[in-house]
Amino acid sequence: MNSLLPLDTFRQILKYPPYQFWGLDNADVRLDSQCNGVVYEYTFQSAGVGGRDDIRQALILAQEKLRSYLMYPIAPQYLSETVTYPSFYDERLMRYSPMGADGGWLSVTLPDNYVQAVGVESLTLVGTEDVTYTDQFNTGTYDTFTLTIATDETDPLKLAVYFSATDRFDDLEVGDQWKVEPVQISISGGIATITGRSWILIQPILYEAYNRQNPLDPDTLANYVETLDVYVRTTNPNGTTTDDSQGVFLWDTTPGWDWWGFCCQESSDPAAVARALARVGIKNSRLGIVIPGEAVYNESTEEWSATRPPWSGICRPPQDVTVRYLAGYPLSSNGAIDTRLAHAVAYLAMAELPERICACDNANRTLYRYQQEINKTGTDQDTFAVTRAMLNNPLGNKMGHWYAWNEIQDLASPRGVSQS
Repeated sequence: MNSLLPLDTFRQILKYPPYQFWGLDNADVRLDSQCNGVVYEYTFQSAGVGGRDDIRQALILAQEKLRSYLMYPIAPQYLSETVTYPSFYDERLMRYSPMGADGGWLSVTLPDNYVQAVGVESLTLVGTEDVTYTDQFNTGTYDTFTLTIATDETDPLKLAVYFSATDRFDDLEVGDQWKVEPVQISISGGIATITGRSWILIQPILYEAYNRQNPLDPDTLANYVETLDVYVRTTNPNGTTTDDSQGVFLWDTTPGWDWWGFCCQESSDPAAVARALARVGIKNSRLGIVIPGEAVYNESTEEWSATRPPWSGICRPPQDVTVRYLAGYPLSSNGAIDTRLAHAVAYLAMAELPERICACDNANRTLYRYQQEINKTGTDQDTFAVTRAMLNNPLGNKMGHWYAWNEIQDLASPRGVSQS
């Protein structure tokens, strides 16, 4: 899992200098303050001071905490969740049809609201293009990157940029770990123009030293990647196997034989699980209510149809259904995360950081502020008027926890935390 909030967006909220945050420094970008230290990738590279990897882990923890209370991710995210299939409260009764009381398909409620699509993530390579670096803001060094690529896609929000295969290591497959963001994308006349800040395009391998590092020089072009991969990122709703279908029905085996000979099962192994493909429609996107139905795919006609009779010949409804879907609070028109949610996850992550990323409080007052513990007072600490509600905050006792909890109570869905 990766953070939904881009690391450079976190840096902007933190108000940390960009070059130093990304491990870069030279005479052109050096700061007057001796406290603004260079941030390294890992804690062991900088004598115990927190690194960017610590921040990523704190962001992941923070976004999952927010999701558990808001009941939706802070941004669209591909998920796979297994939920219980509806059954009668009276266990003596059993369904023999996937039809609800209203005559439609039985529905299930997913753990997440704002369901935008059902299916799995699909990445289609548009191409690999060279990157150009410029000094757009007259900083004395590279501050902007640009690349252009021909594409048939017309929606900029469906394009995504990743580090090229030559710059990826260990896991060579393209994925969220290698996504480059934030970027600005525009399309005109079949040409996509992609721009962003140069400091987020340092070759990833240069951050992987196993000893204490020296800052990288932002004037050295060889420190930056030469190419980037551009993909069309969409949802594939047409998977035809249990590995990529919209949904999968799940059955346990039956402990015994069918006395009447109406039904059978392929296995009597208690550890076995029967599976069947499911097509899944969205009934209420806002509340995460979907309608799964067992279906088969006709390769000749390339069409789906509901199975008759239902339940794959097992003659009883499934226990569970796995649904694969895209859900999360919608992005803005320029592809950015909602401002309030971005700040909530950033401040919560600051409170959760195990180590400071700078040894001097004055160098980063924002980090200091949101790591303050509001339930402690003393001669060397600020004194707060603390309410019982603040002390009972389920997230924690720091200012970042309190900020995030206030946003949760205001932004929570009808199925989320109460407003009381």
